[in-house]
Amino acid sequence: MLLRLYCSDLYGCVWWDLSHSCIEDICIAWRKGLRRALGLPRRTHSASLAPVTDSLPLRDELFCETAMFVSNRVYSENSIVSLHGVYLVG
Repeated sequence: MLLRLYCSDLYGCVWWDLSHSCIEDICIAWRKGLRRALGLPRRTHSASLAPVTDSLPLRDELFCETAMFVSNRVYSENSIVSLHGVYLVG
């Protein structure tokens, strides 16, 4: 829980270009930081980190945040926000 509160502020990530090559660099740095913070060996497989931290891998979190943002805009009852959401999708 502390990890989510203090170390995973993804505010604004919905505006990131998730296809950009630097996203993978961010994910690698995140996994290295997790291993270090949790005192795990450097060679701990990245698939082991999600169950240990009870969270999704960072890339999945980014995609979920973006999908939720777009979904909230598309289905918004506010017509201005909703139109903006449709613009994002289409």
